[in-house]
Amino acid sequence: MVCFAQHDRQLLYGKVISDVLKIENISVKNRTAKKDTLTDGEGNFVISAAVNDTLRFEGALIETLDFILQPNDFKEELFVVRVMPEATMLKEVVVSGLTGNLAVDSKKTKIALISSQFDAAQINKDVVQSPGFIGLMTLLTKKKPQKKRAKSVTYKPVKSFPLTVRERFDDSYFTKTLSIPVDDIMKFLYYCNEGNLDYLLNPDSELQLLQYLNAKSAEYLKKKP
Repeated sequence: MVCFAQHDRQLLYGKVISDVLKIENISVKNRTAKKDTLTDGEGNFVISAAVNDTLRFEGALIETLDFILQPNDFKEELFVVRVMPEATMLKEVVVSGLTGNLAVDSKKTKIALISSQFDAAQINKDVVQSPGFIGLMTLLTKKKPQKKRAKSVTYKPVKSFPLTVRERFDDSYFTKTLSIPVDDIMKFLYYCNEGNLDYLLNPDSELQLLQYLNAKSAEYLKKKP
């Protein structure tokens, strides 16, 4: 008597996910059984498969992935596969805005590492922890930890308002922009020095400082004999 092992295929309910891509119309092919299907707008798919069948996941923007089904993949209510974006080889890359100082430029350049290694069985284990799709939805909608906001720090200038502003702007700003005679610059700045103006000396508040000086110059010139 000769016996042949038969692998009974069953419907495999799956979902394709990605951290950066919108997953839809991804081709899912059972290369062993010669069957194929497409994912819907949410990445869900259903295909007939058995243990040791090879599933191939292909799409315009993803790396082609072959996965050999294991017994554990059929024990979960939802088989989940994470795909990675396809890396595109560029003929030429033009980078602008660099200073030539590697220490400075390297800090300004953002680098993203992409890895195609994953454990589908572990993903299934982490995703489906309760009946139905509750485990999956918990993972997809899990809130990210909120970052603590840094407390604001009051800016304390080293010198007084008149001296700080005098050092920050040259004569042409006062004479041409504000129409203040060069001999009256310090008089004008002491005229402006009313109340606590430390916040205007903060480099981040330069626009407010310019608006303040412009308004005070109009007052000063009206009162000047």
